[in-house]
This record gives sequence, structure tokens and C-alpha cells, in this order.
Amino acid sequence: MEYAFVKGHVEKLIKQQVDQCQLSPIWNAILSNLALNAPIADSRIELSQILSIQGIFEGSPRSSRMEKTNSKMIIQLHGCNHQSLREILINAILTRSNLQKEFHVMLDFKVIGNVGLVVGSLNRWIKSFSKKKKDVQDGFTNNRFKDLATDMKSVILSSSPNVTFGVPNLLQQLSEMETNATYVFEFSDHTRNKSKSISGSTISNDQQVKPHGPASKDIVLDDAIAERLPSDTTKRSSMISILESVRSDSSISTESEVGLSGIHITTHTIQSFFWHQALTFTYGYTWDNASAHSCVPWSIQKIVYYNKEGQNQDESLEWFIRRKCTQSKSLCASNDCGRLMKDHFYHYIHNNTCITMKMNDCRVENSGDILMWVGCIVCNATTPKTIMSPLSGTYSFGKYLELLLYSNQFYPKSLCQHINRYSATRHFQYKDQTITFTNTLIQLYELNASHIRLFSNTGSASEVLDRLCVTSQHQFRKEIYDFYYAMRDYVDTMHQSLTSMMPETDQNWIQNMLNDISKSLSEEVSILVEQVYKGPVTNKSRIIFCQHIALISNHITTWQREYLPYFLLKPKCVFPVYYGRNDCHLIGTSGIIIWENDPSSIIAFCLSFPLFIDFVKDGSGTKSVSGKFGEYHCKVTRLSTDVNNPNYPHVEMKIRKGKVFLSCITYFAKQFLELQEICGIRDLFVHSLQKSSRWDVSGGKSKAKFFKTHDDAFVLKGLSTKWTQSELESLQSFSPKYFKYIFSGDKKPSIFAKMFGFYRITINTPIHRTEVVDFMAMEHLFKGLQITRKFDLKGLVHRHMNPNASGSVLWDGDWLEGRYPSLFKLYPHSKLILKQSIRNDCEFLASANIMDYSLLVGIDDLQNKLFIGIVDYLSPYNFAKRIEHSGKLLLSKDVTVVPPEEYAARFCQAINDYFVVVPDKWTDLSAIQ
Repeated sequence: MEYAFVKGHVEKLIKQQVDQCQLSPIWNAILSNLALNAPIADSRIELSQILSIQGIFEGSPRSSRMEKTNSKMIIQLHGCNHQSLREILINAILTRSNLQKEFHVMLDFKVIGNVGLVVGSLNRWIKSFSKKKKDVQDGFTNNRFKDLATDMKSVILSSSPNVTFGVPNLLQQLSEMETNATYVFEFSDHTRNKSKSISGSTISNDQQVKPHGPASKDIVLDDAIAERLPSDTTKRSSMISILESVRSDSSISTESEVGLSGIHITTHTIQSFFWHQALTFTYGYTWDNASAHSCVPWSIQKIVYYNKEGQNQDESLEWFIRRKCTQSKSLCASNDCGRLMKDHFYHYIHNNTCITMKMNDCRVENSGDILMWVGCIVCNATTPKTIMSPLSGTYSFGKYLELLLYSNQFYPKSLCQHINRYSATRHFQYKDQTITFTNTLIQLYELNASHIRLFSNTGSASEVLDRLCVTSQHQFRKEIYDFYYAMRDYVDTMHQSLTSMMPETDQNWIQNMLNDISKSLSEEVSILVEQVYKGPVTNKSRIIFCQHIALISNHITTWQREYLPYFLLKPKCVFPVYYGRNDCHLIGTSGIIIWENDPSSIIAFCLSFPLFIDFVKDGSGTKSVSGKFGEYHCKVTRLSTDVNNPNYPHVEMKIRKGKVFLSCITYFAKQFLELQEICGIRDLFVHSLQKSSRWDVSGGKSKAKFFKTHDDAFVLKGLSTKWTQSELESLQSFSPKYFKYIFSGDKKPSIFAKMFGFYRITINTPIHRTEVVDFMAMEHLFKGLQITRKFDLKGLVHRHMNPNASGSVLWDGDWLEGRYPSLFKLYPHSKLILKQSIRNDCEFLASANIMDYSLLVGIDDLQNKLFIGIVDYLSPYNFAKRIEHSGKLLLSKDVTVVPPEEYAARFCQAINDYFVVVPDKWTDLSAIQ
């Protein structure tokens, strides 16, 4: 049949019926867009199929005429050769009156079918599809995600009435970040001359925009724009980094790319429309609605609308009700339950909504028809019961769930003032059973891994020292003011006490002397404070200040004894914490104070000391350098634990002063220095390590000492014993592989809790006896977070800790028995990132002969997030482990120590099972399953 014939036939039918009835908007769209418009040349549409579609007309005052003219209309659908389309049209035609009468709703659309809306918008889709697809594939543009989110909100993917689909959580985050950055970063050439420079810093946001290639040190902002930045330092730094990324036309982070790969973004093709004609959900049933434990494992199920064959079958609403009521008195399939199926709560969880179905016994048994009514859970008001008609009974159960989930009009507004999507209850009675559907809003959780990302932000040793010292200027100024103000208050007190201690004739010359002392103090404090702002605060500055303190204190005390011997009050001096201490050391031009009881301060001193940094970066092969800094002698030497390795990758710094001996061995010094610089944390790392404190951690089997830096950014794990030769050899073998893997982290997702250094600290002083401790420095995954529960997961379901122990880190058995997999359901993109990251990390660790690692999980209920990271990945499968594995096999004990490949497989499977995912309308199941 020719296109012109079809067009002419349709025009004739419309002309005949235009005076008799009002065409529904959907069918108007079908006719106008497909029949009356010329074919689109670039859409590759072919005349291929003729379908008979029954015209649905209503709204006519002359129903008899409408009935007579309710003839079949032949419409040529271009470019659609899907056999399922015919099934959709035949099974999905419902009129407004049926739905209004039986479901007690007012519908804006006249027809429910799966073709009307898509073909009505086909022209717009085809025209814009090529451009949208190119935008998504090309990478970052200023409004890429915002435009995509807007398009997803407006695109028509369902013909169900009043159904709108939200934007995926990940895309919403990216869109909001894009919008905020665009708002703040109104950069233009004509404002550059009036700009100010603001230093950038690392981005703490998990879904950050990450620059590729060298990142600029500073970003130039207009004065007005700079004023819009948040006052909070952390938020301000994050926003500046985002703006820097936007300015460099960068792409999104690896994790975001992975998350987006699990979203069916394409919406502008007919194939995409048919892909969306399905509903996926997480399904399970529990014997108690308050319980999160399903009698069967939570599973992802899919219903393809009107599909009657093969997988993902749909069924009519009537058949579903009859089947469930008939099976209500069967026993639960779970051996641990033993209850009847009608005693369970059935959960269909999709996006942020849980549809719960419950069966109850009915006192009055009906004949065989299905009764329907709607109620309000707040006031218990109900609509009259009506009998389900055959037409409504054939409605798709999958489409019915879609209406419950997404329609904002699928409830009788006239029932009561409380009625809405979540207060409405829907009831069906068949024989002696009643089925009730309720909607509940649930909270999904998002996974966040390392907050430290890889990007280039290198700086010279002098720059690191400058940044460190500048941060201490305020503290040093406060120390100066505190001391001098205390001494001036003491002088003022003596001045006020003169009248009671000596005759008036002797007071004048004493007052003059006290006035001179006060004036001298004021002048000296002004000079010292002025010097603070002329350069970085160093230990040399502190030494000079300590000398001033001693001179001034002795001078005023001596003067008071000589001229006011009867003045018995002692000065309330406020000394800095390092003054007069024998357990701290002020060395050279470094800004770091070494404290004997704080091993991290020794590490920070070495990493900030120019002698050490220059030596590490020196490629000349010099074996050692040394220098004298006041009373201290410092020597830096290259070391190697492998006689066959001529590169000497380790560096030791020794510090001597009389009987004081301090030493710090930095393993793989140059590589870790590069890692810190690539991650942009070089200055932050040193600044954090200058002060730490003991951190009590319970839940582990080892007796390791833990220290946490003063700013909560890093953790030092001290081994219970120093490195053995075999462990050093394992470290020597593992570390090069670790650096190679971490440096490639911008290409594939990883959830390693990054290590930033291995150190051996030796302290031998008159105050502290000889102590040798090995430390591993790593990022603190829970920095600045309100973590309520922590878990250490290895994939061993029988591991338990005492849940009543304060601050305990719980284990796998506690995670499972506490029903946490059901409580903390994940967004689809979070599960996809977790899945791919775990696979990448475990493959690497298995190849490196590493096992016995674990996944550390922290729960932040305030943010509804789970913070995770793989930790303790330094245990090689060595000879001792092999012996333990063989022994347990012979004794038939639980084998927890297994070869790396087997450990990785067990770990991946367990972690995948531990975290339940909830899909949304855009989830690509092939990516997350």
C-alpha cells in the first residue's frame, strides 16, 4: 500500500468524524504525526507494516453516532517492525470511563496503550537524537548533564496516565554540580584585569570533576564571583577545584563514568522506547513488615509489559490476584520459616519506593468475582467496592505497578484530605482473601570510596615548606601575644601595688622604670609580630622567641627582687608548649617540631626538611649527605633491602644531639613522594603528620598501634613488631606493583584505601629508651564523618564480634545477622562502581600474591552514605600461610587461609552478595548483574 493512499484514507476518516466526536489527544498525535506529516528523510523510515488499530473516541454528546462510527482505521507506522507493537495495541486499549469507574481515578489521557505517546513524539526524537548522542559521547560540555537531565524529565517513555520518571541519582548529582559551577564561574575576558587569585586544593566530593593533565596552581576569579564562594574553607576549596575543572574543559571522574555506563541514557530512538517498556525491581518477602530479612534472597526481577512468552513474562492484573489468593495457604519455600504464604509481606522495591503487598483472611467470602476499592491509611476512609470488569482484569500487572510507582494522579482525590500516593491503599478481594497494596518511601544509600584522587599538583620542596609554615603564622603570633601580654599584665599589677608598698616620695622613680619596661615590651612584641608576616614560621624563629622569653623573664624577675622585694606575686607567664621542654626538638629552618612521644612528627620533619627532599629527588646517585643545624647533626643515606637492586629505593635520615638519637627510614621514598604529589596532598600530608595521637581501635586480631593525625586526615598503623626480613622482601616485591596499579587509577575504578608511606622510626633519648616501630601511613576513610557503625568484611560469614563492645569494628557474621544488607540498599550506580572496583582490586592483589585483605565499611546515617575502602592488603601468601592452609585441610577445620586466587573469588562473591541494589527506570541490568 502506498503512503499517499494511507494518508488520504486517514484524512477522509478524520473529516467524517470531526463533527461527531472529539478525538483523544493521543490519537490526534498518532494521526497528525504519522499519517498527515510527510516521512522524515534522515530517519531511515521504511513503509513496512500495516496495523489495524481500533479508534477510541469519547467526549461526544452523541454517543450513538460515536458508536456507529467507531470503525477500524488503517494507519501506516513507519520504521516500526516490532511484532510486540501489535500485542501492545491489542491488549492495552482501555477507556477513561473504565479506569475512572474501577480504579477511582481521574485520568488526563483517554487511552492507555504503549504506542500513542512514543509515536506522537517520534518526529522530535528522530531530529534531536543524533545531536544528543554525539553530546553524550564527546565528553564534558558546560551543560551536558543538565541538558541530559532535563531531557530525561521531559521525554515520553510511558503511555500510562500522568506518569513521569525522575532523573537517576548520579545524573542528578552531576547536573547539580554543573549548575553550581556555572553559577559561580561567570568568567569572562573583560573581567580578568580586575581579578583576584585564589589557591586551589583537592576535591573531597566523591563525584568530582577531575582534570586531566597538569592542573593549574591558581584559578583567577572575578571579585564579584569570588564573593559568591562559600565562607567555609572546605566547601570553598571544593568549589574552587570544581571551577578549575570546568575552566579546563575536563571530563568526569572514572567512578562517574562507570556509574553512567549502567544508565540507559539514550531516549531518542524507537528501540530505546521499547527497551523502556518494562519494569525492574528488587523482590523479596518477609514474615514481618518491620524485618529486613527476606525468606528468599533479595533478587532483581523484570517484567516486560504484555510479554507472554520466554523470560520476564507479564500477567494480567486479574490473573495475578487469583493466583496469589489461590496460593495463599501454601507453605513458605524457606526451611527456616514454616509460615503460610498469606502471612508474609511481599516487597516490590523500585527507585525510592517500596510497594508492599499483604494478604489477609476475609470474613465474608464473595462468589468468584474480584472486588476493588481504595482506602486511606490515615483516616481509614474507603471508596465503594466495585467488581473488576473483564477489561480491567486484562490490564498488565507490570503497568499497574508502574502507575503505583510513578503516577501522581492514581488515587481518588475526593476521598479525603490526606490521600496521596503514599497514604492510598489499594484492596482486592477474591473469595476469602484480601490483597492490599501500600506504597512506602524508602532511603537508598550511596557508596563513597577514597576522598583522595589522582591528579597533577606538584610543587618544589621550598613551596611545600612555605605552605606549611604559612599555616602556622597565626599560631605563632598568638604565642607571642600570650607571653608578652601576660608579662605586661604582671608589670601593670606591680605598678598598681606601689601605693601600698612604699612611701609616695619613692614611687615616682619606680613608676618611671615600670613605664619604661611596659613601653619596651610593647615595642618588642610589635617587632616580633611584624617579623612573623615577613616569612614562614620556622624552628629558627621559635628558637629566637624562646631566647627572648628567657631574657625578658629573667630581667623582670631580677628587677622585681631588687626594687620591689616585698611584692610577693609571681608572674603568670604563658609559655609556648615547646619552651623549656627536653622531649621536643627545634631543628633548622623546618617548620616542624619533633616530639619524642609522637613518631609522626619525626616523619613530618623528614618529609619537610630540604636536605631530605633534595636528596630524594637527586638523580646523581649520591649515597649520603649531611649537615649541621645548630646543635643537631643530620645525615641522609640511601638504603636497599635487596642487594640486587642498585637503585637503593629507601632513604634513612639520622638526627643526633649529644645522647639524643632519632632515625626515620622511608621505604620507597621517591615513589611515595611522587604519589603524594600526584594526589595533590604533598603539603597536606606533611602538615597532618606534624601532630598525631594514639587511636584506640578494637575489632582486629593484631596488636597494632594506631595513631591518627590531628586533622583526622591520615592514620598511622604501627606493627606489633618491626618488619622481619621476609616481610621486607615481600614489601620489596609488592610495592613496585602497587605503584604501577595506583598510578593507573585514573583509568579504572578502585576502592583501595591508599597508602602514602612505610616508615621505621627509631627513638633513643635520655627520656625515652630505645624504641623501634614500623608504621604504614594511609588515608583515613572516615575523615570528618559521623560514623555510627564500622564493619571489617572478609567474606567469611562465621566471623563475629561482640556487638555490645564499645567502638568495636564488627565482622561479616554481624553484618549478615544484623540484616544490614537489607537495611542499606544501594543506588544502581553505587553497586556498579563497587562491583567493578572490587573486581579490579582483587585481580591485582591476586596477581601480587596478596590475600587476607578486607573491606572496611563505615555507616554515616546523617548523609545516608556508606564509606568503604579495601584495607590490610599487605599479607603475602608465603610459606607460613601455605603451611597453615595445608594443616587446616588435614584437620578438616574451617579453612580461612586460602591461595590468593581463591581468596579473591570468595571475597568478590561475598561482597557482591552483601550489598543489595535497587534499580530505577534507567538501570541497565546487564551492567549490574
